[in-house]
Amino acid sequence: MTNATTGDQVDDRVGDLEVALCDLFGVPIDIPVAAPGFLWDATGLKKIILKDNAADPSGAGQLARNGDRLLLHDGVAVRQITNQIIKDVTEPAVANSSIEASLYSQFIQGGVLGTAQVLHGTVSFFVGTMLPGATVSVRLYYGGQLFFNPVLFNNTASQQGVFGLHCQFRIHARNSATSQVASARIEVAPINPALNFGPTSAFSTFNLALISANSAIDQTLQVNILWSAASASNSIQGVGLLVWR
Repeated sequence: MTNATTGDQVDDRVGDLEVALCDLFGVPIDIPVAAPGFLWDATGLKKIILKDNAADPSGAGQLARNGDRLLLHDGVAVRQITNQIIKDVTEPAVANSSIEASLYSQFIQGGVLGTAQVLHGTVSFFVGTMLPGATVSVRLYYGGQLFFNPVLFNNTASQQGVFGLHCQFRIHARNSATSQVASARIEVAPINPALNFGPTSAFSTFNLALISANSAIDQTLQVNILWSAASASNSIQGVGLLVWR
């Protein structure tokens, strides 16, 4: 509408505006929309509400929610947008103990892994001191089931320390809520000839395990530590846990 619009043209022009807005935003005409797709306040747009499309986006540039997955079609294929589940930046420590102790214990909501999803994660450690002949075991559990148990050895006659351990892992549902493949890899840095994961010069180790936790219900991801001997000079500290899907 302009200043030249006459009174008898107003209804037509309003109708044209309605059609243009509906075409622009994809809103059906003359059908009440029960829930708005946007939330605004005086400062601007605060929220976009995506209803379940119940299907993957079908064309380049489309963004849609299919069930519990947020998906983008990048012009080549449909990609899932990373979904962070856990970020724990605390730095708990285990020292002066020869009993298996919890370093991180995190809740994984039932249904997150589903029957065909993958959980990815990283956890890092700082070892302040490690006595001669000592071992330290990093133990990873999902749903109470152990899937990774690497043991780091100090096979020398001298105390070692001030080094890091970095572990990457993933848990993959095997088309079932009660069957998973779990794999993990850990490495020591900087490389130190005095330290190894069993065989001489094994500065990293990898394992794959089949587990059967029920991912349809709430489960716990556990990172535990076990020292071979209790001593204040056997000390390890977590430096962060991250899990995403």
